[in-house]
Amino acid sequence: MKTYRPTTMASNVMVSSPHYLASQAGVSVLHDGAMPLKQQ
Repeated sequence: MKTYRPTTMASNVMVSSPHYLASQAGVSVLHDGAMPLKQQ
């Protein structure tokens, strides 16, 4: 199944967003030491 969206790969973190640049920014923030949010 082709999604026509670029893949953002990271080790030890996972970020989900509707736009790949937002996902890349989220991965960068987590790699810089930010604490992840948990949705309830």
